[in-house]
Amino acid sequence: MSENCFWLWNPSTRLTSERVSVPFHYIHHGFGYDTVNDKYKLVLFREHDTGIYTFGADSWTRTWTSAHWPTDKLGIFCNGALHWLTENILGVHQWLILSFDLGKEAYADLVLPRQIQDDRHILNNVLAVLHGSLSVCLFDSKEAHWDMWLMEEYGIPESWTKLMVIPLVEPVMMSLSFRPLYISKDKVVLFKIYLSRLVLCDSNNDNRSYPTISDELEYHMELALNWHLYHESLISPHQQ
Repeated sequence: MSENCFWLWNPSTRLTSERVSVPFHYIHHGFGYDTVNDKYKLVLFREHDTGIYTFGADSWTRTWTSAHWPTDKLGIFCNGALHWLTENILGVHQWLILSFDLGKEAYADLVLPRQIQDDRHILNNVLAVLHGSLSVCLFDSKEAHWDMWLMEEYGIPESWTKLMVIPLVEPVMMSLSFRPLYISKDKVVLFKIYLSRLVLCDSNNDNRSYPTISDELEYHMELALNWHLYHESLISPHQQ
């Protein structure tokens, strides 16, 4: 995806779709699957409006944009919707999750854990999906650690569970690039940190380890801007 065009890419087959031009300037974006209409959609939005491109139908629709302004450009796909962390700018300071339902093509707010909604000590925050559940990591500058929460039942505020507290044992872990990538059945979490290094943190204890990767791969990893997990598929991008 570039500033004025995009493609669908299947990393399993290395095939791409035809290029699609973007008819307007955008700031935030996200990609996901609309289960209601059985279509893949790309969402682009800016201050005043939102554009939705439907693959297969090769069509654009427009709708209004939420008053909230996300902290991240890329939306996280989970449960048929895209999600961005944002601050409530209307009234009292409060952290929220802005969601965009791909089936209804409408915005809504999801509530974060009550303990962190209005915490002004939070500096960095990261949204992710782990085993199909929304997860949020927040750096607490007062306590000098990361808190990691998991929403066990989508859309239910009471289902937020604190998974682990990660002490700041080295400065690179305070980096904006700190991001959870995967969680095992034993609740060991793989994180990406500074310069695309990897760290494994065990939520059952304070153990952590740094997986070693070949020198050749490590060089390319340091150049990577974003990391994404994908499920292998033989679906052709040309058919969507």
